[in-house]
Amino acid sequence: MGNLLFDIRYALRGLRRAPAFTTMAILTIALGLGANAAIFSVVNGVLLRPLPYEDSTELARVWSRFLPESGFDFPYFSVDPTEYLDLRDNNRSFEAVAAHNSRSVTITGDGESAEVRNGLYTTWNLFELLGVEAAIGRTIVEEEDVAEGPSVVLLSYALWETRFGADRGLVGSTITLNREPFEVVGVLPPGFAFPDTNVDLYLPLQLRDNPSNRQSHYLAVVARLADGVSLEAAKGDIERMMTIWAQDYPEIHTGHFLFIEGLKEAMVSDVRPALLLLMGAVGLVLLVVCANVANLLLVRGQARLGEVAVRRALGASRWRVVQLGLLESVILAFTGAVLGLMLARPGLRGLLALDDGALPLATTVEVDGSVLAFTAALTVLTALAFGLAPAFQGLGHSAAGHLREEGRAGTATRSRLRARNILIAGEVALSFVLVIGAGLMARSLMNLLAENPGFDPEGVLVANFSLPAAAYPTAIEANAFLDEVVQAATALPGVTAVTHVGSLPMRGGQPVIDFSLEGLPEPGPGQPAWNAIITAIRANYFETMGIEVLEGRGFDPNLDRVDGVAAVVVSRRLADRFLAGREAVGQRMRLSGSSDDQPWWTIVGVVDDVKYSKLGDEESPTYYILAKQIPLYNALAGFERFGTFVVRTAVGEPLDVAEPFRRVVAGIDSQLPLTGVASLESVVGESIAQPRFVMALMGVFAALAIVLGAIGIYGVTSFVVSQRRQEMGIRKALGAEAGTVASLVIRQGMTPVLLGMVFGVGGAFATGRLLSSLLYGIQPFDGATYGVALCVLGGVAIAAVSIPALRASRLDPMVALRTD
Repeated sequence: MGNLLFDIRYALRGLRRAPAFTTMAILTIALGLGANAAIFSVVNGVLLRPLPYEDSTELARVWSRFLPESGFDFPYFSVDPTEYLDLRDNNRSFEAVAAHNSRSVTITGDGESAEVRNGLYTTWNLFELLGVEAAIGRTIVEEEDVAEGPSVVLLSYALWETRFGADRGLVGSTITLNREPFEVVGVLPPGFAFPDTNVDLYLPLQLRDNPSNRQSHYLAVVARLADGVSLEAAKGDIERMMTIWAQDYPEIHTGHFLFIEGLKEAMVSDVRPALLLLMGAVGLVLLVVCANVANLLLVRGQARLGEVAVRRALGASRWRVVQLGLLESVILAFTGAVLGLMLARPGLRGLLALDDGALPLATTVEVDGSVLAFTAALTVLTALAFGLAPAFQGLGHSAAGHLREEGRAGTATRSRLRARNILIAGEVALSFVLVIGAGLMARSLMNLLAENPGFDPEGVLVANFSLPAAAYPTAIEANAFLDEVVQAATALPGVTAVTHVGSLPMRGGQPVIDFSLEGLPEPGPGQPAWNAIITAIRANYFETMGIEVLEGRGFDPNLDRVDGVAAVVVSRRLADRFLAGREAVGQRMRLSGSSDDQPWWTIVGVVDDVKYSKLGDEESPTYYILAKQIPLYNALAGFERFGTFVVRTAVGEPLDVAEPFRRVVAGIDSQLPLTGVASLESVVGESIAQPRFVMALMGVFAALAIVLGAIGIYGVTSFVVSQRRQEMGIRKALGAEAGTVASLVIRQGMTPVLLGMVFGVGGAFATGRLLSSLLYGIQPFDGATYGVALCVLGGVAIAAVSIPALRASRLDPMVALRTD
């Protein structure tokens, strides 16, 4: 123990005597370990940690799937209410099955301003299934979850605190939601959230006994496995039920079925590849760190070979010599780890702020005990990785041998550079792989941003609205309100047009409904159905959004009236797919299965396709109906009460008119809050949040690797120059030009860099397949990206070796020879 304490004190004194080396090594290690800790915190919180529900590994998500033969192509879709009831009552594998549906809820009547919060309409057993009890009061009971049941609500703890001042007397009292009274039956515990942290109100779903025709898919379904039942066994049970459904309902369950997966997997499957890629990228950064610090230690160790040789000559054992070398590595690694963890917390906050909403379960991400344990293990491995070679480098040297080598100027020094050059080549190779990854992701993002969404998002403000049925019971009242808002908002300074749409592109929630075409037989069982996105719009929607009319016309308020002929406008993709070879304008269509008393829509125009989901996706067939004509088609009653205002501006930023527009709406209905107020350009940007998040982090890691690589190249080249001062002096004394000396240094410094680039290209090719699923419009082996990466790394490397080369070229031979 005494020897160990002495060695620690000795190592600390040695590190203090070399402050520049110590500072550079610690900062390098801190950056590497801190970046790894931050990314592992995300991976741990999103992918590894169990969900915060009782026995969460027994929870499963039930999905609906539509194959192309069904007329749809939806790998993951919601479940029909009747399907849910059949599954709940006839399965053999689940202890419980619950269903829920998200809807916005407006809170008013408590003396505060009207506010929209996210609500979850759920079956009563969801809370029992998740293993959660109310912190105050109770959860929803079965008697309340029935058709026409009582109006009750359960609050999140956060809403109870922020909106209602943590008033315990609120439970049992009434609040106003969507302009109707609801009894508060309980408050959920702090920290509880399902399915995410955005939900603040939980209300009973209240399904009817026969709620649908098996073709109204809007429910999310979660189930808990029964004791002793595996997920695989449950999958077999569902397949059994699907066989029965296909026989009983062939017209519906041809190419359509239910399937399950673990709830955790359902939540994170979309981001898993990207997070694993980032974990691999930050691991490469750590390898660059190890190579860099190892080089620094080798350079430092070179200057201490004489000291090591003397210690060996005085009887120090091999282990004691190695122990002294490793102690410095351990001290550096430990200090760097502590600093890295201090950097990891703000780094993690910055990382999550890069793109809010890009990650599911983001609120569970934190630097916890698992991250500390991971960092501790990495610290040990890192210390060994960069410390072993320097610790062993002096074992073969005796004092006499070391003096003989010193007398031979640079010969022996050059023989020792091989290990350091290999490390430099490794740094460059790893850095190249990271630069290629960042470059490919950047090119992919640029391709996405260059995509034409089918509309002009510049200079447009959007704001969601939801008209409560209690205040706007019919389409006539709803349309009267919308007319008043549009007329008043159009008079605002800088506003050139105002409209509204039922489903704004790239904000989700677009309904897809089957339709019939007049004169054509509807598809039978086993044939793809005719269906497309349907949305209700105002007559000036296409002009305001900048959507081009290709054939016929858009809606005309003078022609397309509520007492006139029902009109419809279709997208080019719908016309090409379902009316190929026919003149689309003049054809008639209506909802599939409509009774004879329901009118046909006449197609009056064809417009350009719009990307409704996100940039990079294919355009979906779409048909547009006029909101004012909804009374002609009672099957669509209520479509006019939900949607988005679209305000086009001519001057300034779109958000400049946000507050004036809010005042316009409040002046007409003071209890109607707007939500999702944003520029349309930001909405488009949100659709590619995940690739932008990955690209940003890959860019950070690549930049870090380049900086570390440059430090390593500079450090080794500077060391070579310092060790070969006598040789350089002799060359200059014999007439060598400054340029000749500089080119010699650059050539020798760039040799391991070029070798590293060669291996880096091979490594980038080998890992290219990992990136393919995350790229858009570019191949993993894009020549231009590789060329740019080579130029960037080559330029940085040349800059790193040029400084020592310039110093060598200016060396005074008399000074160098006299010094040496």
